[in-house]
This record gives sequence, C-alpha cells and structure tokens, in this order.
Amino acid sequence: MRPQDQASMQIWKAYIQGELTWEEEKRLENMLLEDEEAALLYSEALSSLESELPEMREDERWLEGLMTSLPDASDKADPAKEQSFIGRWFNQAWLQYVIAASITLLLMTGGFFDHLFSRANEAIHRPNQDVSVSDRLMKATTGWFDKLNK
Repeated sequence: MRPQDQASMQIWKAYIQGELTWEEEKRLENMLLEDEEAALLYSEALSSLESELPEMREDERWLEGLMTSLPDASDKADPAKEQSFIGRWFNQAWLQYVIAASITLLLMTGGFFDHLFSRANEAIHRPNQDVSVSDRLMKATTGWFDKLNK
C-alpha cells in the first residue's frame, strides 16, 4: 500500500469512528460522491474496522420500536376538521369563480383590456414592417406596464 493510501486509510478510519470535525466529515462525504477511489478506500477502512465496530443486536426489537414510534395512519384527524373555517370557505368552487369574475370586472372597468388591445392594434398596423408583430406587441405591453408602475 502506498504511503498516501495509508494516510488516506487513517483519515477514513477516523471518519468511520467519528473523530473528525464537521467540516472534514462534509469534505469526505463529498469525496465519496465524486471520487471512486475514495469510495474504495472507505470500504477498505470499513472492512478493516469491522471487528471494532459495535454489532447490531436485537435488530427485530429495534425495528419494532421504530415502527411503533411512527405515527399511525388511522390516528390522523379528519382533513375537514383540520382545515380552518376560512380555509374551507376559500376552497369552495363558487367563491373562486366569484373572485375571478370580480377581478375580471375590475380590470374591464379600469380600462385595462381596452388599453391593452388598442396598443396591440397600433402595434399590428404600424407601417414599419421590419419588426415582427410579436415584438411590437411585446413592446406595447411592456410599455403599458412601465407606465402603470410609474
């Protein structure tokens, strides 16, 4: 084994045993994702420390404890009860239609669509044909929005 591999092996052993700082651990984890040789050295270090690492005993009991600590699907409350009164109110389809119609009516009475279509009509019927219609429409629309923001 090369001296640099031996040093790397010691670093990986320290990583496995949890003796490194958080920054060093993150750097090594990134190396595991990017470098295949690092992954091989890690697996060698892991196999060399296999006798020193604690064994997983009573794994069935541990698994049962884990499963009992998870929330049960039958314990979930009724979604209709979880939602607040206002949340249920706004989920009504007819209310959403009323809000959309109100916004449309507000835009229509404010002249938004008239102004937009008149500017679009001007952009389409300009005699200068070296610029495409879509570019002229876009310039007219953005110009209107710029005036609106002022």
